[in-house]
Amino acid sequence: MKKEPTEPQEKEFNPEEAIERLKPLLYDIGAKVLAIRESGDMAIETKKDFSDIVTRADKLAETMIVDHIKQMYPNHRVRGEEGTDIKSDSEYEWIIDPIDGTINFASGMDLFGISVGLYKKGEGKLGIMYFPALNKLTHAAKGEGAWVNDKQVSIQKADKKLKESLIAAGLVRGTEDVFSRLRANSRNVLAGGSFTAEALWLIEGKIDASLHTGATPYDLAAARIIVEEAGGVSSGIKDDDINLQNEQIPIILAKSESLVRELREILI
Repeated sequence: MKKEPTEPQEKEFNPEEAIERLKPLLYDIGAKVLAIRESGDMAIETKKDFSDIVTRADKLAETMIVDHIKQMYPNHRVRGEEGTDIKSDSEYEWIIDPIDGTINFASGMDLFGISVGLYKKGEGKLGIMYFPALNKLTHAAKGEGAWVNDKQVSIQKADKKLKESLIAAGLVRGTEDVFSRLRANSRNVLAGGSFTAEALWLIEGKIDASLHTGATPYDLAAARIIVEEAGGVSSGIKDDDINLQNEQIPIILAKSESLVRELREILI
C-alpha cells in the first residue's frame, strides 16, 4: 500500500548553534560601536527624559542584530529596546538591548554591553552578552552552564550574610530610599550603570548581588539566563515572578537564595 506523504518536520532549534552564529556578529558590532564613539559622532538623542538617551551606535547595533535574526530565524518574534517589534505565531521570542549602559558608553566609560536573549513560551533558552571595551563575551544555553570568553564559570556560593556582601543597585525615580536601606545593611553599595555589566561582575565573583527596582526586559533577558546557568539566583523583589511583558521589572540577581531572602526582608 502506498504511504501518504507526510508534512516535513521543522528542524529542532539548537541554542548552542545560535550562540556560535551570534559571536562573530557581536564582535563585529562591538568594533563598530567603539569606532562610532571614537569618532565623536554619536548623534545623541533624548527619549523619555533627560536620563534616557539613545545614540547612533544603539540604532546600528539593533539593526544588525535584527537583520541577522530575520535571516537565520525568519519565523521568530523579535523585540528590541530601540523600537523593534516583530510579531509572529512562533513560540520563540528574541529580546535585544543593543547597548545596555548607553550613558556609560556615551560618557567614554567601559561598562556597557550588547545583550541578546531568547525565550520559548517565557522560558529562557539562551543568553549572550558582549562587552566591547572589556573584550569579554559571556553566554549560556539552558542546561549547558555559563561561559566567559569560552571558559566555563560558576558562582562560588560562600555562605555570606547581607552585612558581609557588596551589592550593586540601579534605582528608578521614586525608589531612592532603597539605597539607604541597602547601605545600612550591607558592606557597601555601588552603581554600575549597566545591568548586564553587573551580571558579569556577579558571575565573576566581584559582587554578591545586583538589585534593580525597575529593570527593563531588554536589560535582563540575557543576564538572567546567564546568571542562573552560572549557579546564581534571579528573582523578583516582592515575589519570585519576573514578567518579561512588563515595562519595568523589580529584580534581584544574587549568589544565593538566602541573600535574596535577606534583601527582601529589608525592602518589603
